[in-house]
Amino acid sequence: MKKVLYVMTSLSHKRVFESFEERPDIDQMILGPEPKITGIVPEDYSDFKIKKCKTFMHPKEIQVYVDKFKPDVFVQASLPCAKGIKLPQGCKKVYVSHGMIGNYIEKIIKMDKASFNNSVWKGCDLYCGATNIFANWIKYAVKADDSKILLNAIPQLDILYEPRYYNSYRDKVLAKTKYPDAKKVILYVGFCCKDRIDFNSHNEDYFRTVLELEKLARRHNWIIMVKPRQTFNAMMKFLHSHSWGKKYIDEYTNIRNSKHLHFITTTGHIYRYFFADVIIINGTSTVEVEACAIKKPLFIVRTCFSNISDRFGMIDTGTATGITDLCEIEYNLVKHFKDGSFHYPKLQEKRIKDMGITFDGKMHKRIQDRLARM
Repeated sequence: MKKVLYVMTSLSHKRVFESFEERPDIDQMILGPEPKITGIVPEDYSDFKIKKCKTFMHPKEIQVYVDKFKPDVFVQASLPCAKGIKLPQGCKKVYVSHGMIGNYIEKIIKMDKASFNNSVWKGCDLYCGATNIFANWIKYAVKADDSKILLNAIPQLDILYEPRYYNSYRDKVLAKTKYPDAKKVILYVGFCCKDRIDFNSHNEDYFRTVLELEKLARRHNWIIMVKPRQTFNAMMKFLHSHSWGKKYIDEYTNIRNSKHLHFITTTGHIYRYFFADVIIINGTSTVEVEACAIKKPLFIVRTCFSNISDRFGMIDTGTATGITDLCEIEYNLVKHFKDGSFHYPKLQEKRIKDMGITFDGKMHKRIQDRLARM
């Protein structure tokens, strides 16, 4: 029987393996960091279906579990895969992507080659991802052929296949916020605080949008679920180090106490918040694809346009509403909540299919089938 070890080095990667199931033809083990307890949504492994689950306090402990379990296949959700780990002879290495690569990647390489270290992608026997853009990147970065690439295989989408998974958390989450009687819930997924070419045109939008949404939420009795990519301290350090950022420090710090905002931890289980009535993002994110998969109204803030700003083509194809001026947010949201405007479920469904993604809840099965044959 094939022995497969799934390894996470960050709690934020739990979404990659959560949908994987027990199988009679594979002996499987999950290995990840010690969980955190938030009291609202699980940041542990209670949603996992694979029974053999182990945790570590420090990544150095991974080697101990590798030596005991002796896997035939080592599967990791981050790169470089198995760095510093001595695997059994003949053990295969597999990478399962924890996000999606958009159409921006080739443009970035041409503009700023130093931002990407291709070497971290090398050395795997199989790369699992979503679309042809992912395949083209793997072929460019590691010179792999098609036999080492599995597409239509981004298993985090399987978590969202059953709406009850996230809808059942609406009352649970709201009850533990400062504003449980909110009329509408907006999920705002932030993208900011990195000096990298694909972040630069979106960094300031994060703060501008949070401040605007808090103001609108007070006016209309909404609550905003904010999912930042960095901790508050990291954001403050970033703002202090940039001349444009200093003007946001006091106001952003003060609104964190607003009853109309609920900040999700950086490792928080964001899919449990997909019960929101609409999703807003700034910058670019796999959330664009996830929102379209579940046909959730999607608004994308783009006040600083660049030639890499619509990496998944959601605005260009009409599946999402682009906002180029913060003054548009209130009109768009109020009108949507009134009559359903700015929601395009048929176009969203078409966009997912055109990307080569089959939203069927079986991404994990396609990967496990392949692992069993390695």
